[in-house]
Amino acid sequence: MVLSKLVALYQEFIIHNATQVSSIESGIRTLTYILPVYSLLNLLGLYHDYILGRAVARAAQANLSGVTLPDPPAINKYHQYFFRYGRSPDLYRYLSLLLTLLQFTENLCEMSVRKRWGDQARWRIVTAVEVAKAMCRMGLVYGSSGRMLFSPSYPERGAEPETVAQFLSVPKDPSAAGGNPSDPKASTRWQGKAGGTHYDSVAAIVGDGRGGGSVANYLMSKVKDPQAVLKPSELVPRMGSRRLWGEYLFILRPIIYVLAIRKWGRRTWTPWFLSLLVEAISRVLSTTPTPSAARSQLETTELTRRLWLFLYYLLRSPFYERYTKPRLDRFIARTEKKPLLSLFTGILKDYQPLWESVYFYTSAS
Repeated sequence: MVLSKLVALYQEFIIHNATQVSSIESGIRTLTYILPVYSLLNLLGLYHDYILGRAVARAAQANLSGVTLPDPPAINKYHQYFFRYGRSPDLYRYLSLLLTLLQFTENLCEMSVRKRWGDQARWRIVTAVEVAKAMCRMGLVYGSSGRMLFSPSYPERGAEPETVAQFLSVPKDPSAAGGNPSDPKASTRWQGKAGGTHYDSVAAIVGDGRGGGSVANYLMSKVKDPQAVLKPSELVPRMGSRRLWGEYLFILRPIIYVLAIRKWGRRTWTPWFLSLLVEAISRVLSTTPTPSAARSQLETTELTRRLWLFLYYLLRSPFYERYTKPRLDRFIARTEKKPLLSLFTGILKDYQPLWESVYFYTSAS
């Protein structure tokens, strides 16, 4: 009973202080970028997103707010669709959440196990986490009927904290805002007779600057791009057989890399080249043009993100020890005493031992 009251009070606090909480989250993440507490902050942020999402949904049903929330990101619409109408909605939702939780805590798990039980136990837990993530991704491909995987795998906060806070701060009783709601001159909103929906008046739109001083500018700001009006199921087409095999290789690549490390060692070239080969083949297959459907904006964004992941090979052994580390050490030595540059160099120097010793910092999985 006491616990439920405390949870309710905490949720109320988050709802009424969305902007401040988001600022605190960002600030602490910046200050603790090399600490395990970063994982806990990500979990707490995920819970805050859940609280704010429910509060926004309840406020939107009342439809009394003068603030219009922006359309949710396409990736959020995509995930929410399969949460409700996918091949296995419950399975998709749980796997999506589980994959996100694994990604948030994998660094903490590796560091904790290595410190407590040693290096061998560390590689066992790394293998188990990679297998679990691969199984989640396979399930997501199945749940989406053979569509590409995206990052993030779980819907994020769909609007800026300031907008959410302003949206939630509107009183549910129109008369609480002041004035007589029955007097049209005292209110900036009006209610439709057919459906009972509340709308902004023209004077309110022009007066508060949302329309840029004119109704025409306000209407132009409401013009939708093609992505915004597509059905969530149409945001991403189903993959053909070649692209599907490319997706499977992308999912299995981390497992192949970890098993190769356990067989040949992290400082040998075999795991490095094997992982690069599998990822390159996956890239070729995944970028195969589909005659029946053009590549969607979400797919283009995801493929660009995956292309950047190739940079992690510069930080993986043995390439890192032979080529990247000597040049990086020389750069740090030359700039650590120079103004401004020394700030960046200090962060780089503190972060360097982590990607040298912790697998998940450079795994790109």
